[in-house]
Amino acid sequence: MKYQNSQVLPGDPLTLIALPLVSYLSGVGKSSIYEAARAGRMPIPLRLSPRCSRWRAGDIAAYLRDPLNWNPSKAIDFRAPEVVA
Repeated sequence: MKYQNSQVLPGDPLTLIALPLVSYLSGVGKSSIYEAARAGRMPIPLRLSPRCSRWRAGDIAAYLRDPLNWNPSKAIDFRAPEVVA
């Protein structure tokens, strides 16, 4: 898949993007992306089905801002806030 130079990450950080775009933007091969995600050096994908993975645009944007110092704590946290009674 080819991308135009003008193509950028979607503005909404919750937009899901596919592996070819993650590979293109990061300059990292597809297998290396999965390896780095397992090792905690890149954002992990969301598994939509056994054969379909997508990454949040916001997580990839955070990674691309500083790939050498990225860590999982910079990923978007979707856990519900704790309810204090």
